[in-house]
Amino acid sequence: MKPSFRASGVSALAFLLGLVPLAAKQDSLVISVYSRTNTGYRREFLPDGSIKPQTYVVGNGGISSLPGQTGAGDPTLFPTIVKLMARRLALQSFYPARQRAAADLLLVLHWGTTVPFDDAQLQNANANFGSAMNFYNNAQALVRESEARGEQQTTTDGIQIPIRSARDAAREDAETQLLQSQLFQDMRLKADEANARLLGYVEEINFRNNPARFAGAGNYFDDLMNDIETPRYYVIVQAYDFQAAQADGRRKLLWTTRISIPAEGSDFSRCLPAMLTDASQYFGRDTDRLVRNYREGVVHLGELEVLGTVPAPEGD
Repeated sequence: MKPSFRASGVSALAFLLGLVPLAAKQDSLVISVYSRTNTGYRREFLPDGSIKPQTYVVGNGGISSLPGQTGAGDPTLFPTIVKLMARRLALQSFYPARQRAAADLLLVLHWGTTVPFDDAQLQNANANFGSAMNFYNNAQALVRESEARGEQQTTTDGIQIPIRSARDAAREDAETQLLQSQLFQDMRLKADEANARLLGYVEEINFRNNPARFAGAGNYFDDLMNDIETPRYYVIVQAYDFQAAQADGRRKLLWTTRISIPAEGSDFSRCLPAMLTDASQYFGRDTDRLVRNYREGVVHLGELEVLGTVPAPEGD
């Protein structure tokens, strides 16, 4: 059963606060890894205690990227990713099959870029709702002042006075704008959930979505939400039972490893080795929880040394 996505608490709060954009952590590359084995999959061990090798063939699961984007959207990267991945898989005793028909596993490789929800429409809807509420509150204040003065609120034929009609119209407009905001908020939640599932963030977001995050427990929950609401490059490796697929066409998924990095400021092809290195120890096993590794990218300057001086030009 897929875990339920429960980030609605923070999304509702963000809606009330005007959806302030989340800030990304600076000067670091966040490599996230989430790996999960399916029930029944276990690596076997040889008498000497080493892991029993398994062989594999690789299939191209396809690319998903933003329109016009380079890097992760390059289809020619498939052989490069397979080659880089093979070196890391070997560390866990997974080896390319010499004979395809005899392979234990079919590894299906997916890569690309997540597509977060564009907040522009939501921000505009929230602004319209805020303006409509201000207009309604002002109109309501005028009605209350009129009532406080004891003024007649309807004419003799039962028609309410103009300020009450204006107040009612303002209330209807505010309700309409609220519905628009809620519509876009629902769209945002669906986009968040799709990216959380794609990257393997659902369980960690649900685990961190608790009252402790409002009581000085840190910004980790916000970091997670920022990850799924900003573009990320990803690589997903899914391992299927190749022999079962050959025997009766069953697609028996054995394990899945998901790796991602922030797209902004990153070169996908250059970051691939680091991504696969961080993920390598989890091929064929569970991470239990989402793993987020920070690789610092800060340049540290040593003590400054004067190498020489240049005379100033004459006349200066």
